[in-house]
Amino acid sequence: MLIFHNENINSKFNGTIIDIETIGGFCREHEDDDSRTYSKLIPTIFGYVTKDELNIICAKGKSGLEKLEQEAIKILPSLKRPIYAFQSRFERGVL
Repeated sequence: MLIFHNENINSKFNGTIIDIETIGGFCREHEDDDSRTYSKLIPTIFGYVTKDELNIICAKGKSGLEKLEQEAIKILPSLKRPIYAFQSRFERGVL
C-alpha cells in the first residue's frame, strides 16, 4: 500500500527537486561512484517539489516497498526538467 500526500505551493524555481529516503545498507565492496553501491537500499519515501506542488509518496508495510519503487520510476519521466537532488548520485543509484 502507498500513502500519497499533495500540497499546492507557490514558488519561483523551474524544474523539480526530488528526494528519496531508504532502508538497508550500502554495498561497500564497490567504489562510491559505482551504482552497485546502492543495490541493497530500498526506497521507503519518494518526494518531489515543483514550483506548484509538493508530493510525498510513502510505502506502508512490506507490500508498499516494491510498489513505491515502481511508482517513482513511473513518475520520473513526467517531472518538469531540470531535475535537482540534494544527493543526485544517491538518487540515481537507488532508482
